[in-house]
Amino acid sequence: MIRSYSFLRQFISIIFFSLFFSIFLWGVSSFLMMEKIRHSSLENTHMVIVLDQNTTNADYQKIYGQLSFITTSIKPLSLDEVNQFARSSSGSRLSDSGKKMILLNLLMGKNAAGQRVTLSEQILSVHKILEGNKHVLLVEDNLPWAEKLDSLDALMVHAKRAGMMLFGLFLLLLLLFWSFLFPAREKVEDSMEHQEKSFWKNSPSAPALSSGQGLRLGFFSALGACILLFLAHPALYSPSLDPFVSAGPAGIHSTWAYYFFSFPVMGGGLGWLSFQLGKIWRRVLH
Repeated sequence: MIRSYSFLRQFISIIFFSLFFSIFLWGVSSFLMMEKIRHSSLENTHMVIVLDQNTTNADYQKIYGQLSFITTSIKPLSLDEVNQFARSSSGSRLSDSGKKMILLNLLMGKNAAGQRVTLSEQILSVHKILEGNKHVLLVEDNLPWAEKLDSLDALMVHAKRAGMMLFGLFLLLLLLFWSFLFPAREKVEDSMEHQEKSFWKNSPSAPALSSGQGLRLGFFSALGACILLFLAHPALYSPSLDPFVSAGPAGIHSTWAYYFFSFPVMGGGLGWLSFQLGKIWRRVLH
């Protein structure tokens, strides 16, 4: 008689790996949503420079050229636009339409040596360039906001590095675990011969799911993880980090629909690859 894994055992395995995958998918999606918010926050990091009306075109082009070493996103501003950026604490609004105004959009970047240049460093560099220039009447910036974004950027860089390392380790361990799991055999001696069974085989009369073992386990486990996240997303995500919003098919944001719908396919591919590795292990060990 051959002892075999029951259907309940298979179902429990899928539930277990679904929970495992859901934790992984929750962490990755939360990180990507934070990255999206961080990039959108960079759009609010501006500097406004106001020049007097006597600035010649030559002086203007000189200042423009100096600032282009800091950022290539330089835009002339109208009077209404510059008043929107002026701090309320300044107590007055600019009213001379003859003034020339420049808007700088600052972004994270790297210098010629390949080192990261923070937003606060860029702001201080602009102040240093314009220091003592008689044509500069006002330089508006938000250094505290830039410093906070710099801190967040440093945190995200370290989190990304650690995440990539953990992600690689996660895939490696899962591949090894499944590759040893699928070819696991139990030899049971009866009156006639020694018989073997596979991980998914239910009974002596049930068909063996040879190459589809890993694919099915990976696909349904990843699919179960997506379903669990969709059902529990109000409790797992804050509103600003929730990728499940009513803006696309099945209530998923169009930006994230592709990732969630392709995750079961990736899980199935990972399971199939694990099974193939398992067959190689089996041939080597036996």
